[in-house]
Order: sequence, then C-alpha cells, then structure tokens
Amino acid sequence: MTEDVKADLDVKEVKPPPSSLPSYLKGSASAGRYVSAIVNEARIPDEAERFAALETVSADPKLLPKVVELMRALLDPSHSRLRGTLKSWASDVIRARDPELARWAQLAGRSPDAEIADLAKRLRQARSDGDKDRIAEAEQVLLLGITITSMRVDFDVVGTLASIQSVLNRDEDADRTKGRATKAVATSSMKQLNVFGAINHVVSGQLKILAEQSALVRHDRDMARERIRDLQDTIARLSADVSELKAERETAVNAAETLRTQLDGTKGGAAHDMIEARARFRRLLTGKLSPFVSDAGLALEVNPPVLNIAKERLAQIKGEIDKELEWLKQFSD
Repeated sequence: MTEDVKADLDVKEVKPPPSSLPSYLKGSASAGRYVSAIVNEARIPDEAERFAALETVSADPKLLPKVVELMRALLDPSHSRLRGTLKSWASDVIRARDPELARWAQLAGRSPDAEIADLAKRLRQARSDGDKDRIAEAEQVLLLGITITSMRVDFDVVGTLASIQSVLNRDEDADRTKGRATKAVATSSMKQLNVFGAINHVVSGQLKILAEQSALVRHDRDMARERIRDLQDTIARLSADVSELKAERETAVNAAETLRTQLDGTKGGAAHDMIEARARFRRLLTGKLSPFVSDAGLALEVNPPVLNIAKERLAQIKGEIDKELEWLKQFSD
C-alpha cells in the first residue's frame, strides 16, 4: 500500500463516538453523536461516571459549553429518561461553580425566574469587574441554567427574559455614567451570550415536549371517555339483568310456597303416599331449593353481582319445582 493511499484512508477514518461522559467533555464529538451512542447502547451514565464528569468540568470551566450543548440536545422528547438523569448532574455542575450557588434549584417554592436571576447576578458582577474569563464563565452558567430551568412545567419564557434584563440593567438609573458603560458592556456581552437565541432554542425544544405531552393527554382523555361509555353500558345491562334475576328469584320463592300449599292441602290418598310426599317435600326444600335460593341471593347481593351463578341457581330451582309439580299431579287426578 502506497503512502498516498494510506494517507487517504487516514483522512476518511471515522472516529468512534465517545464512550463516557468525561470523554465527551474532553473530546471534539458533538453532543448529538454522544447522545446517539449511549442511546444505542441502552445505558445511562452511572454515579461514578457522572462524578468523574463533574470533576472534569469543575477543573476546566472552558468545558461548560459542552455541558450546555449536551443539555440542549436532551430537550428532544425522545430522550426523557436520559434527560432526567443528566438534568440533576448539570444542576450539580452549576452548584460547583460558586459557593453562593451551592443550593441552586434545591429550595422549595422558588420560581424559575428567581433561579435564573441568581445566575444573571453573577454575570452582572463579572461584567462590573471586567474580567473576560469570568464573564465567559458566567454567560455559560446562565445559558446552562436557562436550559435546565426550561424543563420545569412552570417555566415562562417571557418571565425569564424579563428577569434577565431586569438584573443586567439594574444599575443604570443609579449612576448614568456607569449605566451607559454598563449598557455598552451589556450590549457587547449580550451578543456573545445570545440570550434571545438561547431562549428560542430552549423554547423550541420545550414546545416539542409540550406537544408530545398534549397528544398523550388527548389520547388518554379519549380512551377514558370511551372506557366510561363502555362502563355505563355495562352498568345499565347489569342493572337490567339483576332486576330480571331478582324477579325470577321471587317467582321461584312463590312457586315453592305454592308447592307447600298444594302439598299441605292434598286430600285423600293412602297415608303411606302422604308420608312419602311430605318427606319428599322436606328433602326438596332443605336439600335443594333452600341452598339454591341462598346461593342466588348471595350472587345478586355482591358488588358487582355474579350473574352467571345466579342464573344457574335460578334455573336449577325452576327445574326442581317443575319436576315436583309434575309429580303432584297424581294427587289431583
């Protein structure tokens, strides 16, 4: 193989995607490529990997843009599981930047605007001090905070933008000279920060999530309505069946009473036949009809009624009574 061919192959060689979160931060691969790689591997960075990545970015603030890029990539609705894990890690990245941010996004009841205002104050102070490195770091922390906070359900883009502008321009009225200088620095830095573009990027990702959630809610609502209609139809049908079975039960009880009356009122015939008839009647009532009536009653009283058992028992009662009535005809002939 000639040197020219080898060189051509080297140029076309595709580097493998980063295999870990620290390698992504220190490498040149895009966030999209890293996310695709770990999604294909069906894995989530574990605690040790996330801690190592936190140490890496804490030691080198120039890696903060990689964190911002990663969290923006995770705004895609299809990455919800990975987003949930790395959102906490990215919040730790912010907390590690400044002791005053140690409890950032951890205090209950704070609005998204308040969380963003804390980060905007750091940027305002860095601009006031005129330290370019601190300004760059504070801008990236603010961008990261906007991306993370946008994942909250109560995030409001207008409120966030107003909060940032209010904090960054707060000193203008107090000192016009300083205000003009601050405004000039703010304008220059705002171009670098491109907060409007950042918020627009965040909002577009958030809208995808909201659209997906809205579609799921509509689907669940439609399914619930259909289920309610089915249940209402079932309840109406069961109510009709219960009423019918209760009427059949009442008929069976009345038939049993009629049988008793007929047997007690039977005249004539041999004493032996009368004794046999009474014994037969007792067996019928105690051995068959009474248990069947009891089972049918219990099956109808439970909630929901066990209709198949009730129907079966009532059919058995009717069959037994019909047989006995047929047998009794010999006494009336």
